[in-house]
Amino acid sequence: MKNYLLMTIKWDRGKPINADLLAQKLNVDAADFDEDFGFVSVDDEDNIYSYRITEEGFNKSNIADKKDFEGPYSDTRIEPFGLE
Repeated sequence: MKNYLLMTIKWDRGKPINADLLAQKLNVDAADFDEDFGFVSVDDEDNIYSYRITEEGFNKSNIADKKDFEGPYSDTRIEPFGLE
């Protein structure tokens, strides 16, 4: 099981965000992103999206050089409670 970090990005590149475009920007592989999580819009007005990236991908990326990125954030697993 891969360990992922939860991040956000302000995306104003004109094209819709996707793994290939973000991978190119960060100098990582598209496979470093959590395909099941995808890219989730958290602020439509400011074009801010959340995504998950592997720890390995984060460490080899150039995120530290970018001002449009924030995180990593706490990514607690959410599960049903008391529903059996």
